Amino acid sequence: EAHKMIDELKHNIEGQGLKFEDYLLKIKKKIEDLMMDFAVEALKRVKFALVIRRLAEVEKIIAAPAEVDAEVAAYKARYKGVAEAEKEIVEPGFRRYLENFVVNRKAVELLRGKIIK
Repeated sequence: EAHKMIDELKHNIEGQGLKFEDYLLKIKKKIEDLMMDFAVEALKRVKFALVIRRLAEVEKIIAAPAEVDAEVAAYKARYKGVAEAEKEIVEPGFRRYLENFVVNRKAVELLRGKIIK
């Protein structure tokens, strides 16, 4: 999860037109330092994901094919004309990612509904 957080940070920095290596130099850190910095938050994310996954199992929450199709269509519209993204969107692995996303969203909504009454 810490690696994923670093990838997210790198993506955000590069999305602003900056080089990740320059960012690391500016903050005077190495990737290993960021891993340590992100450890606590990464652990929280993992715990949360495990709780949500278990809730989805217990409540038998699934992603209907139509729900996943709607997510795929939204991504296709959002990234129309971006060749690399268009290619990734049709990959089976991305569809599995979206299935998990839908299940997680539904589980969080269920949990929110139970907490906020």
